[in-house]
Amino acid sequence: MGRSKPMSKRKIAAARREVEKLIAQCRLTVKRGADPFQIDMKESLDKLRSFIESASSLDDIRLDGEALYDLSAVVESQDRWVRFRSSRLFVDPLFVESRVKATSNRILARILVSCWTPIASIDTLTQPALDLAIDYWNRLKPLKGRWSRFSRSSMEYLSLSFDEASKLGLLYDKGFDDILSDIEYHVKQLLSVKGRVEYSEIIGVENWVERVTRAYLLSFLISSGRIGLIYDPSTDKFYVTACSGSDQPRSIAISIGMGG
Repeated sequence: MGRSKPMSKRKIAAARREVEKLIAQCRLTVKRGADPFQIDMKESLDKLRSFIESASSLDDIRLDGEALYDLSAVVESQDRWVRFRSSRLFVDPLFVESRVKATSNRILARILVSCWTPIASIDTLTQPALDLAIDYWNRLKPLKGRWSRFSRSSMEYLSLSFDEASKLGLLYDKGFDDILSDIEYHVKQLLSVKGRVEYSEIIGVENWVERVTRAYLLSFLISSGRIGLIYDPSTDKFYVTACSGSDQPRSIAISIGMGG
């Protein structure tokens, strides 16, 4: 077979834009941990084959190689998704939803009772315990009489110096906007190198007050759309990413653990 007919400059420019768009889509899919099967591999490879056959410069060849590399990263991501979904740890949420809807309320109640583990226990009240409680309440003076023992003159106020308040974490040297800008700059510096950063890596400091402060500042940046947050089911971890602008607002609870 002979070489296909060369494309015009306008068509080559359009094909180059399509390849650049494909590269951006591949990188965004891998970075956000989105469904890698949303990219049609056969169609993408057909586009690259047509593009490389009409390549007219070294930049076109470089662009084609870059696209192939990013497509291979998507294939690797597809392999991880298949492995995870074929494991026993994964259950299709649509399958679970359909089973729940098809199950009667009586059976659902039995399942709940069989697997429910209450987080609180109840001690049985005995008659002697009730007698003691009644006797205690009968001996108590009226609330007005009990509060009369505390006069306003007996109340004392504690004053703290600026240094003492700062050590307790009640005051900061910078304003809220400055502190928020500092951590936003720090996060974006990390994202410029890695593409996405594990959530625990950003807040993982030994000081407990600092850890809680960072978690609060991150939640503010995420909810205001200045950075993004994704969950990768293959690693069971949360990652901070650059904000794509298309994510819908949602509430996510993340345990940050106790610090030193």
